[in-house]
Amino acid sequence: MAIVSIIQAVAAIYVLGVTLLALNRMGPSTRHLVRWSYLALAGGAMAAIASCFGARDIFECIFAVGVALYMAADRRKAKT
Repeated sequence: MAIVSIIQAVAAIYVLGVTLLALNRMGPSTRHLVRWSYLALAGGAMAAIASCFGARDIFECIFAVGVALYMAADRRKAKT
């Protein structure tokens, strides 16, 4: 089950990277709800990374991979 933990960690690191990049691009006019949503998403990604070391559950892995795929396939991203 170590491969499940590795897949989950990679997916969570991707989500954390995307959210940190999005947080760095936010300006003072960004709505607070959007900012708090990305902070919660980053916190969830850090929790997913931390859970890789203890609990090895296939459902956590599927959830982390699903969030990572959703963020990778998001067509509403700003094209800069």
